[in-house]
Amino acid sequence: MSVAGKIARRGFLLASAAVAGGVAFGVWAVRNPHRNPLVQDTGEGEATFNPWVQVTASGITLIAPHAEKGQGVFSTQAALIAEEMDLEWGSFDVSFGMPAPAYWNTALGGAAAPFLSRDQGTLPTIMRGVMTSAFKMLGAMGTGGSSSMPDSFVKLRAAGASARETLKLAAAAAYDVAVADLRTANSHVILPDGREIPYTALAEAAAGIAPVGDVALRDPSAWKLLGTDMMRLDVPAKSTGTLTYGIDVAVEGMKHAAVRTNGWFHEVYALDSPNMSVSYFWAY
Repeated sequence: MSVAGKIARRGFLLASAAVAGGVAFGVWAVRNPHRNPLVQDTGEGEATFNPWVQVTASGITLIAPHAEKGQGVFSTQAALIAEEMDLEWGSFDVSFGMPAPAYWNTALGGAAAPFLSRDQGTLPTIMRGVMTSAFKMLGAMGTGGSSSMPDSFVKLRAAGASARETLKLAAAAAYDVAVADLRTANSHVILPDGREIPYTALAEAAAGIAPVGDVALRDPSAWKLLGTDMMRLDVPAKSTGTLTYGIDVAVEGMKHAAVRTNGWFHEVYALDSPNMSVSYFWAY
């Protein structure tokens, strides 16, 4: 084989390996979950099972990453987790959390594909998958496009179910009972003898246990919160004027700005001579 042929063949093999490696890394990156951002704020003896649930000896915090714009998603996100976790309504804190790739919007990517939602053909399906993968790789966290519930409906319930089963596992180890003999209700694990152990009392034991995954979600017929009338969590604060709105937030070095527009305003009329019609518009 000529020197040129050897060089061309070597280049082809190296390029092929690079492409194959890139594809393999891309598939791994899409399938691999993002890091749990709550870990950095979870101390010794405190448990976080996923990016949406944190349990400490002093309380339970749920993360509702979609921004509340008056549509009620702050409370609904909490309800999705609380339903599966068996939390007493209002017995927990809710935070928007810090911006993190783990809170990427699983629904917004698919909606960004240039096809009607009812078009379930092969190409639209492939493109939705590509766009969703891109959103995950970018860690695109966002609220918009009526995507809050499509994004949250399954994954937040799964987060609550995982936390519930992990807490049951911790109680089973701590009290030497079978997991199958335990049940949960109102933020407690209930032992076979009827004793009720608060989730907060199990935080330290649960911190050393790998979170339980692939938990079957409850049938809607068993729901206690979802689909019922519930007081929205932000009603008291809104009613008393103590709620922190976006305009109330201040960070170090923040600058304030306002849009300056031309204050001159008048109406401009246009006469369409052939039809003798008049139209007008505003000019600034």
